[in-house]
Amino acid sequence: MGVARRAARRGGEHPATAAARELAEEADLRAETWHTLVDFHPSAGAMSEAIRVFVARDLSEVPEDERHQREGEEADMPYAWVDLGEAFAAVLAGRIGNAGAVVGIMAAYGAKQAGWVTLRPTDAPWPAHPRFR
Repeated sequence: MGVARRAARRGGEHPATAAARELAEEADLRAETWHTLVDFHPSAGAMSEAIRVFVARDLSEVPEDERHQREGEEADMPYAWVDLGEAFAAVLAGRIGNAGAVVGIMAAYGAKQAGWVTLRPTDAPWPAHPRFR
């Protein structure tokens, strides 16, 4: 589920705040540096949904006593570190097909190749999203 949709469910939480919360809840990580990576429409023409993907850098672990207690689908959700180049190759090989993951990986790979100069601030304009026009 996209960060923007979760934010709407949480009473207007800003997307960057939602992304930081999700990173802590789902991966037990915090980031010192956040940027807007890419915005996309998963089904342009059919739906008005707009998704913003953030990139988090300068990561550290959430202390054990501050970690979110996972429930339901999150309780058994595995995660692993994957080199960005390996993830990029997996997209091109068809091993990763989730639209949000594909967009994020491709954009992150391109941004890294450009020395991260393409990154935008977390509060960059987002006219495609109804709440941020």
